[in-house]
Amino acid sequence: MDKSLRLVARIISSLVIAFLLFMLIGETAGRMQAKEKVTFPSELLWFIAFVGLAVVGYVISWFSELIGGVLLIVCGVAVAIYFLFFIKAGFMMALQFGPAFIIPGWLFIKSRKPVVNNQSN
Repeated sequence: MDKSLRLVARIISSLVIAFLLFMLIGETAGRMQAKEKVTFPSELLWFIAFVGLAVVGYVISWFSELIGGVLLIVCGVAVAIYFLFFIKAGFMMALQFGPAFIIPGWLFIKSRKPVVNNQSN
């Protein structure tokens, strides 16, 4: 069971990372094609910071499911709170991006190997 959860979490995390990278590249390329100065609004900079931390969480969770999973859940909650309280029309954004971090984080935590405590008396 834990191997299948880990596989699902890894597939979801890979898809989310690919989507976010394509979105960031598209945003930058669109501005360059329009010959605008490539500057990022503060909302996008905060989002990049959250996504960067989430990518670190995804990478860590491939090696340590508990630490990476907790980091992903924290990022998901932070992104959802940020969109809900600081961005106009943030409710839909929070519904889109919060679970993209929270669900894989939860799956990574559920899929971790149980710690065996061998104490011999």
